[in-house]
This record gives sequence, C-alpha cells and structure tokens, in this order.
Amino acid sequence: MSASSGTANAPQPGLPAAVSPLLPSINSGDLQARSLSAVRPHLPPAAYESIAGLLARMPVLVRAVRCRRTKHGDHFQPPGRHYSVITVNQSGNPYLFLVTLLHEIAHARVCRECRGCARPHGREWKAVFSAYLQACLTCFPPDLRQPVARYSRRPLYSTDADPELSLALRRHDTLDLRPMLAELREGERFRLGGGTFMVKGPRLRKCYRCTNDRGAVFRVAAAARVRTVAGR
Repeated sequence: MSASSGTANAPQPGLPAAVSPLLPSINSGDLQARSLSAVRPHLPPAAYESIAGLLARMPVLVRAVRCRRTKHGDHFQPPGRHYSVITVNQSGNPYLFLVTLLHEIAHARVCRECRGCARPHGREWKAVFSAYLQACLTCFPPDLRQPVARYSRRPLYSTDADPELSLALRRHDTLDLRPMLAELREGERFRLGGGTFMVKGPRLRKCYRCTNDRGAVFRVAAAARVRTVAGR
C-alpha cells in the first residue's frame, strides 16, 4: 500500500531497505515461528489465531519494520527462495497492522497460485483479500466493523484510498496523536510536517481543498495528520 500498501510480483532491481539482500534459506516451520514472533506484539490479540492459521499454510517471512511514509507494507518474492517476504510498518495501530498484513498475505497467495500472471490489485487479489477481511471481521472493535465490512466488498489498493476506513482506523493510532485534517474547523490554519501553513477549505469527494499563504490550492486527505498553529 503506498502511503499505502505496495507489492511486487517479481524481484525488483533493489530490495526494500528494511530487508537484507542476503536472505537465508528457512524451512517452513521456522518461517511460521519467525513470522509469528515478529507480528504478535503488533496485532490485536483476537486476530492472533487467525493469522497463525494463515501463516501455517503460506510460505512467507513477515517482518515488522519502522514506519515508512510512502507505504504501510509490501510483498516480494526473493530470487532463489521458496518463500515470499512481507514487511509491515510498526505504526502503533494494531488494526491498521492487521489490515495491511492481510493485504500482503493475499498478495503472497495470489503470487504463488497464479505464478506472477495476475495483476497486483486485480480480481484474484481482491477476492482473496476480501475473504480474509470478512473472516477476521470479529477481530475488529465495533466502531471498525462496518467500515471494514464495506471496504471488504470492494477492496482498494490502499486503505488511504478509502477516506471512511482511513479515518476510522486512524482513531486507533497510539503513536501519532496529532489531529487529523477532518477534525479541524473550516478556515483553520495548519501545516503538514515541516511545510508552510495552509488553510482548510471545503470538503471535496475524498479530501479537502486547502490553500497556502501564496494562494496555491492543494487537495489534502481528510485523514492526514497535521500540526495546528497552537501545536506548531
């Protein structure tokens, strides 16, 4: 997913920085044990058994990595290895972690079963990911079940592409507690990261129309974390 979740069905020229290019040969039992050890601290407790069941049937090595701004997770098949590698951001949000992990396990399954012939976010991936989300629906708290269920009926390439789900998920963040743009009043000043200040404008379909001090217009996602004048 790019600021979302990414994937790769074939080896890329360079591996993700979080993953060593010298990947070991690991047997299936060790893969599951290593992956469960990596994900358990970041998952909702109710989802652990479901994830353990999926990892028991899929030859994947999962790693929890530091947050990346451009994606929530990724999947790739390293050359010469019988397993896929999945990385998921340690976002401090167990429900975002769960959705991202299911997203990437679906990529691994489709890559393995279709031998790289399916589109990255095509109908095969959508069918698998949708089934995974629906099977894990009770692992989410009540306020997330409706948006997750709706998203599962037509999953997109990223949770960030679904404003309703993105907003609902971000309310469960535990590390980044800055306000979301949707929580500000229209006309309130804010900035993204260390950028210049902007003014929140009217709601568009999936974002807000905002302007900076020079009058330039930007479309900013409703779930974007921002800094207000008071918060600097």
